[in-house]
Amino acid sequence: MHVDDNQAPRLISLNDVCSLTSLSRTAINKFRVSGDFPVDVRLGEKRIAFVRTDVYAWLQQRIDEANAGRRRKLPADLANDNSVQRAVVAA
Repeated sequence: MHVDDNQAPRLISLNDVCSLTSLSRTAINKFRVSGDFPVDVRLGEKRIAFVRTDVYAWLQQRIDEANAGRRRKLPADLANDNSVQRAVVAA
């Protein structure tokens, strides 16, 4: 049976996940235990992998959350904030 590589899920190892996310194995495992990380694929008794697109989606969600946090108080918003203007005048 021939499977088109573009259609097949790409699996990556836990070590690759650590490199990709810049997180330790311990941190990844804490996320897994809490249910806050993509589900692993069991390949054997002591071997797991992760679907690469699931890990990328998880990372993108973290990036989107960080960007949303940055948008809450942009410099233009601070310039229009009366409390900031009063603090500058008082100084």
